[in-house]
Amino acid sequence: MSTISRRILNNLPLKIGAVFFAALLWFHTTTEKNYEYTFEVTHSEVKLPKGLKLTKKEIPPVEVRLGGKGKSLLQCFDKKALTLNIDLTNYKAGTFEYPIDPSDIVLPKTESLSVIDVIFPKFIRLQLIKKT
Repeated sequence: MSTISRRILNNLPLKIGAVFFAALLWFHTTTEKNYEYTFEVTHSEVKLPKGLKLTKKEIPPVEVRLGGKGKSLLQCFDKKALTLNIDLTNYKAGTFEYPIDPSDIVLPKTESLSVIDVIFPKFIRLQLIKKT
């Protein structure tokens, strides 16, 4: 073996371990920074008034911009981590546009995560009818 290959292969497990811990340290430090990222909220919960129902079962997805530490934002890549909470208990039968507010987005339980803006749509067209 040449001297170069001996130097590379000398203490190989120690070198591999050092690279592993360096990558772990890099991941830790980069996820401690604050970032902004856009997510699509597909999961929704709707509170309806008694005796009324929605004509469409599905609520369209909503794009939101979240801000927070990288570790907190990583949790939001799970599709069920973010929920759109729509409260229609004070509405009557008819067609209306429900305004999407940042407070309608339910986030995972972390300290450093917040909704910066609702990007699209700002309103959802809904229709309530009487149950038959």
